[in-house]
Amino acid sequence: MTKLENQESKLSFLAKAKVRILEELKTGTSPEKIALSLAIGGAIGIFPLIGTTMALCAFLGFILRLNPVSIQIANYAMYPFQVFLIIPFLKLGAYLSGKEQDLTWAYKLVEGDSSQVWEGLSHSAGYAVLGWTCMVPIPAGISYFLLVILVKKTNQIVRK
Repeated sequence: MTKLENQESKLSFLAKAKVRILEELKTGTSPEKIALSLAIGGAIGIFPLIGTTMALCAFLGFILRLNPVSIQIANYAMYPFQVFLIIPFLKLGAYLSGKEQDLTWAYKLVEGDSSQVWEGLSHSAGYAVLGWTCMVPIPAGISYFLLVILVKKTNQIVRK
């Protein structure tokens, strides 16, 4: 994919996302529900266990009766940040648990010894999830309130 095609792909994603959210507003979905869907989708989208976010968003969307399109749009948009934030979440979780971050299992895996992989991965995943759990509620809450304002203003424009 060339740089131009990549930029066009990003633009088309944003354009499609905007159109879908506007369609949801036109169907009568409340701005608060759309904002909550986007905020939770964004928060779950940076969950540090890659490959789990789509199912988590679908589950939470079903349980909380959120807009599935909006929640998955936000989830998908957060993927680059998810990868970028794994290490900070891992470090924060290790710090909060008072344990030393031990990555010797990863070095042993490279050497061909897979005996400690599961234990090492589960500890690292636990630290990352702990870091995420402690860090995400505040930005998610702030983004919800900002999104409510934005979506309400957009709704007023769409309704005119």
